[in-house]
Amino acid sequence: MLLANDGVLVLKFPIGRRPDATTLNNAVKKLEFVSVLHSSSDQDEPIELLSEGMIFELYGICPAQAATFEYFPSDPGELALNARSDAIVLAPGPHIAAGVNTVPILRRFMEIGAALSDMLPHLEAIRFKPSACDLPPADFVAAIKCWSNGGNFPVPAMISFKSTLDEAFQSRGLAFHNGQELRLEPDTVEELADPLSLGNTLINFLVQRERLSNAEVFTDGDGASYMMKPSANGKTIRVSAT
Repeated sequence: MLLANDGVLVLKFPIGRRPDATTLNNAVKKLEFVSVLHSSSDQDEPIELLSEGMIFELYGICPAQAATFEYFPSDPGELALNARSDAIVLAPGPHIAAGVNTVPILRRFMEIGAALSDMLPHLEAIRFKPSACDLPPADFVAAIKCWSNGGNFPVPAMISFKSTLDEAFQSRGLAFHNGQELRLEPDTVEELADPLSLGNTLINFLVQRERLSNAEVFTDGDGASYMMKPSANGKTIRVSAT
C-alpha cells in the first residue's frame, strides 16, 4: 500500500523481518498508554491503536504487504538502506490526521512511535517522513523521551538540515509544523562554528509560534543577533547575522 500522507512515521526492517500481529500485540500489551483497538484478518486493513481517545493506524504488519511510500533520499546510503528494507508505517487515524501537527496529538503520536521503536525487534531505522532523514532507533527514542519529560522540542526526530548548492543551511520538515522552512544564508553559515546548533535553537523558538509574516530580530543566549525575514512567497524564513 502506498501512503501519500506526509505526517507518518516509517519504521524500516531488514527484508523478511517485519513484525507480525502477534509480535505487535505482545509489545503493545506492555504499554500503559496504548492498546490495540482493531486487528483484522483482512490484510488490506490497518491495525488500529487507541490512546487517550485517539486512533492511530499501523500499515504493513505481516503477513500484509510491506508499506511503501514516496520520499526523496538525502544521500546514497539512504537509497541502499531503502533497497534492502521492508517498512511498516504508523499514521494518525482519519479523525485526527488534520491536527497531527498540533502539540497534544503530535506528542502522543511520537510517544507511540518511540515505544514501538524501543520494543520491536530487528528495527534498523525510523523516519518521520517530512524530515526526509532516517534515524537510528535509539536516537529517535532518546529525543522523544527527552521531550516527553519536559525537554526541548525533539528537532533531530522530526526535522533535518541539508547544505544547499549555494552553501546555505536549510531545514527539511519545519514546514510541517508552521508552514515555513528555515534557511541560514551562506554568509551567516560561513561565520558559524556550528550551524546546526543555531538551526536547532531557532527551530525551538519557531515551532512555538505561528508563521513569520514580518522581519524580526532573534537574539540567542550568547547575545548574537540574527535577522529572520520571510521570503517573497512566504515559504522560507531567511536568516542572516545582523
